[in-house]
Amino acid sequence: MNPITFKSKVDRWYYILLCFLVVMTLAIAVLHPQWYMCAVMLPALVIAGSCLATKYTVTATELFVHCGFFKQSVPIASITAIQKSNSWLSAPALSTDRLEIRYRRFESITISPAHKDAFIAALLSHNKGIQIRM
Repeated sequence: MNPITFKSKVDRWYYILLCFLVVMTLAIAVLHPQWYMCAVMLPALVIAGSCLATKYTVTATELFVHCGFFKQSVPIASITAIQKSNSWLSAPALSTDRLEIRYRRFESITISPAHKDAFIAALLSHNKGIQIRM
């Protein structure tokens, strides 16, 4: 089976934050055109990069999570449950409409695929023992 890639769902607050950082960066650049502007622009670039690069790839054996510089793989056979989450805690997710994936014994990762039903179906096609708690 070919890998299937799912993009992250992105909430409005993320775009608002990104626009705010870009506007502030440009305002500071115009008012204070010095070399340290690189340090001010870095947060905006990191946020923009993670927005463009947050994705979840399902292969026959692994779930790969990519968010900016963060990369993690989860063996699909080790996934025990998927449940809905609205947590604001830090996660490789650009939305608060999230899924918590529990795997191994006590590990979990929270993500926000844009098409949750298709994402869950892709995982279930490789591990029918996953419990779905929505």
